Amino acid sequence: MALSDQLFAQIGIYQQPHEESNYQLVNRLLSTDAQTELYAGVGSYQDQHREKAENYLNQHNVLPNIAASDPEFFRKLFIQHVEKINSQTTNQYKVGDPDTRGTNPEQATITMESFLNKEGAELYRLALEEEMNSKEYREAVFSASTTHYEGEKWSKRAVVIVAGPSSSGKTVSAVQAVKTTAQFMPKVPGDMSGNDVVAVDGGVAREVSQIRKLAIQASIAKGYTGIKDLHEQSAVLGKAKDRVQEALFKTDTGVGVVIPETFSMWIKPLNAIKKLMPRIETLPNTKHVFCRVEGEEPGLFQKVVSFLGSRRAWKTDQFDSEQKFDMNSNQGIPESKAYGASGFKFGDMGSRMAEKWFESNSKDKLRMVVINDMILVKPNPNGQKNSWIPAEQNDKGAIAISKRAFDTWTKNPDPDKKDLKSYSRTSEGRPPPIIKTSAEIDLAIAYQSLINRRLDLLTQRANILNLENKPEKAAMLTKKIDNIELAIKAIESPNLTDKHSVEQSKTQVSNVLKEMQAEGQLAMFFSTTKKALETAISAFDKTSSALENSQEKKAEPAQPLTATPEQQSSSEGIKNFSSFKNNFKSQLMAAKPPPDLSEEVEATAAPSA
Repeated sequence: MALSDQLFAQIGIYQQPHEESNYQLVNRLLSTDAQTELYAGVGSYQDQHREKAENYLNQHNVLPNIAASDPEFFRKLFIQHVEKINSQTTNQYKVGDPDTRGTNPEQATITMESFLNKEGAELYRLALEEEMNSKEYREAVFSASTTHYEGEKWSKRAVVIVAGPSSSGKTVSAVQAVKTTAQFMPKVPGDMSGNDVVAVDGGVAREVSQIRKLAIQASIAKGYTGIKDLHEQSAVLGKAKDRVQEALFKTDTGVGVVIPETFSMWIKPLNAIKKLMPRIETLPNTKHVFCRVEGEEPGLFQKVVSFLGSRRAWKTDQFDSEQKFDMNSNQGIPESKAYGASGFKFGDMGSRMAEKWFESNSKDKLRMVVINDMILVKPNPNGQKNSWIPAEQNDKGAIAISKRAFDTWTKNPDPDKKDLKSYSRTSEGRPPPIIKTSAEIDLAIAYQSLINRRLDLLTQRANILNLENKPEKAAMLTKKIDNIELAIKAIESPNLTDKHSVEQSKTQVSNVLKEMQAEGQLAMFFSTTKKALETAISAFDKTSSALENSQEKKAEPAQPLTATPEQQSSSEGIKNFSSFKNNFKSQLMAAKPPPDLSEEVEATAAPSA
């Protein structure tokens, strides 16, 4: 069978990732009005399609064997053009430095017009427009964007923003962000039917496109790492993302939404991104959640993001194997979306500014931080087998791997263990992201401040007893220490997904604050202890507010819930703070302290009540 005939048979036939068909899924999850939004523009395009096809034939003076009335006219012409390019022996990548494609893949790309010629580039845009304006494609994008989460049915719709620079791990983090959000959602008693959540993600629209995949496969077949300007040439696919978002905001079926977003355009006052969160705030029966991705080590984070952006964008290996043409396969296909190094700064800054807007304006105060602990390593050229050292982006053999996974692999004494590159591709080598609520981070800072203050007071008391011999003064310090220890235990003890438990701890810390104020144990103008206690109380308030209506108030202290290993890993510390405090240092590095608290944590070195 000719390649064109094989690919013709695939046109409009997309993968069906769920038990029900793509159409059935759309029909179940979207109201009638919402479906109208999803399909918006399809009818008007189809009305003009034959005229577009005839104009193309007249302009190019060709007589193809495809009728202008064929709704797949441009896609079939593009497939025939790719078949022609593929059969030619010219336009092949000329291998220079054999390491170029592996270490500097950006230098082994080709522009679309250079690869497909001017006519081919035009056909690509027309074929992509034709595909985007088909109902089958819109349904396939919606279906590929949908994930079902088992558990209790939510009585509200969740809309979760996951912010961060391009290639920072937003899409991967989105799954764990939804799972963490579920702990704070109000539930329908007795309904264990679970929840469907749809991602508004331009990456999905690109991955689903058959025409886009075909163009990338054709470039790889010629030895290139990708098409340099493919993203710009594929701008029409952005409309598919918009249609999914509009449909979701229109529907009244309660389907959840997760939106990975770079916010790189936030600094532009009139950019449409400024309207996104205010609009979410107006949606009925909706809980708005904001999540931002940060690096565990800020200096390394940008290097890792740049590395991941490059490796995601371009193919870097296995050029010797024959490239198969399959418009429904993503295997071995790079994104062909060039990573812009300057985009990190704007994405990071825009995400922080958007978070600030959310903190100040959202009626829901549930914020989270995703801690990306990826590092870059390479084989040690002077070391023994399985010896790896820190790497730079373009180093030969460099890979990105979670620091947690790297540490686990390094400590494994088995001489026959998998090599690190293979291990990094396993589930153990790809642990879920660490997610902390903003309240948890505030609690960690308050907790560490109180620990530092307690140690300082213990030293003071020892000096008074041993050097000054003033038991009365030592007794006063003992009372302060006892109160601080009560606050520390209160911060350690709650189940942070149980409203009653959180309120109990808040009351205990509030009582400590009142007691210390009544006893004159706090400095009048600058008190590290007071600030830490107030920060903890505020954090408990935020947690309690996030849990509002998510569960019935209980009359007895709640016991910590049992979590699956995956839940414990992805939201470590949310259910019980004591497991979180042990990882405080890395969490503190990955999060800004509350206003004014940075000075107070430093100030614990100098005695102040």
